[in-house]
Amino acid sequence: MYVILFYQQKIPNPEERLPVMEKIEFEKVVTTCNYSSGENVTVTTRDGCEYSASHVIFTGSLGVLKEKHSSMFVPPLPQKKQRAIEVFLTV
Repeated sequence: MYVILFYQQKIPNPEERLPVMEKIEFEKVVTTCNYSSGENVTVTTRDGCEYSASHVIFTGSLGVLKEKHSSMFVPPLPQKKQRAIEVFLTV
């Protein structure tokens, strides 16, 4: 019954601002994404700000990943992901 009620609601409600919008940062250059704690991810930006969250959505370009993945992620990404990034062709 709960699932049915959930789908009957309009999501998102066009009259309400999504709460996630208050947590999005624009014009920030990420220097490190540290996920070593196993709980939260700490993202550090070039201007020295740190943000901690249980989940992070990374929207960097493939070019940024290719250039910086080895120094951006702590610990480094698994070898399989690193190889995928490195062999992907950019046009």
